[in-house]
Amino acid sequence: MKNEMKNEQAVSPVIATILMVAITVVLAGVIYVWAGSLADTNIKGVPRLTFQAEANTADADQANWFWMIKATYAATPLATQAIVVSVQWTNSSGQQFYQTQMAPYPGGDSEMVYGRVPSNSPNMITFFDDLDCASGPCITTFNEGDRIYIRMNDNDGLIQNLEIHVQYKVPRGAAYVLKQYDATPNSIR
Repeated sequence: MKNEMKNEQAVSPVIATILMVAITVVLAGVIYVWAGSLADTNIKGVPRLTFQAEANTADADQANWFWMIKATYAATPLATQAIVVSVQWTNSSGQQFYQTQMAPYPGGDSEMVYGRVPSNSPNMITFFDDLDCASGPCITTFNEGDRIYIRMNDNDGLIQNLEIHVQYKVPRGAAYVLKQYDATPNSIR
C-alpha cells in the first residue's frame, strides 16, 4: 500500500525546478521583445512631432497675412517628400480645397512650394526648410525648425475659417495625421 502512494506523488523537485527555470527564461524573452518594440523609434513607426502655430497679421497689407506652423520637436527626421499639407475653406465661390507635398519625389509632379515663403510664392502653401549644412551634407528632412506657411487670402479676399491637415504619407503605404488645425485670421488652434 505504501508503494502505491509513492507512485501517485507530484513531479519530482528536480523536474519542477527545470520547468520553473524554462518558464522564467521564456517569459523573460517575451518581455524583452515586447519592451524592445515599445522603445523602437525608427522611421517606420508612427511619427512623433510637436508644433507651434501662430497667425501673422503684422503687415498693414492683408494680402501679406499668413498662418505659420513650425515643427518644434521631431523624434526622428521625416522625408520632406512624405509631408502633405491640405487646407479646406469656404468662400463666395463655394467649398475650396488645396493640397500639396512639401517637396516633390524625384521625377514626381508637385508644385514648387519648397524653399519658399508667402512673399516669394504664388501658391497657397509654402515650405521653408531649416537646413544645417555646417554640420554635414545638406539633406532635406522635415525636422525641428521647419516652417509651413499658409496664406490667409484667396481670390475672394481674407479667409475667415480654414481647416488645416498636416500628414505624413508614405507612397503606397500608411498615412498619419501629424496635426490638424482650425484657423481664423486672429488665431490658429
